[in-house]
Amino acid sequence: MPEHLLSLSSDVFACILRFLDPPALARMSCVSGPLSRRCRSATCWQPLFLERFGAAAASSVQSKLPYASWNRRFRFATEETIRKLVWSLERKADDHQSQLVNCLTEAAVLEDWLARNKRRLQSNDPEFRLYGDRVSNDLKRQHQLVSRQRQKISELL
Repeated sequence: MPEHLLSLSSDVFACILRFLDPPALARMSCVSGPLSRRCRSATCWQPLFLERFGAAAASSVQSKLPYASWNRRFRFATEETIRKLVWSLERKADDHQSQLVNCLTEAAVLEDWLARNKRRLQSNDPEFRLYGDRVSNDLKRQHQLVSRQRQKISELL
């Protein structure tokens, strides 16, 4: 680590560090002990925290971690955000899964009706054939819904 970089005043050094994003700032803190102390300071992490999460999140995290440093608060808020996103995706996948089960159940009922009434559908009774055509169209729609639900689930996973 060049000596002249560490000889800069803490204000100038903090101004330089503000150009780094959180991962780069964390990597920079691993270079040396003196640099680590400067990179972990509140002047570096507090603005990053407020920019990323806002003042409301700052007070919420502070109530949960009152004595934690700003870089620890930043990590905690990031982990919370990831947990919420994962929970949301899991919930969406569960919703699509239940919709898929409903579509498959309805399709099975329609297929069963068509199988049981195959002979009558081939008869010359126009009223029954019209009803059978409606059931066939409903079955096609159910199969389309099933394929859409499967696609949505695969996109979430």
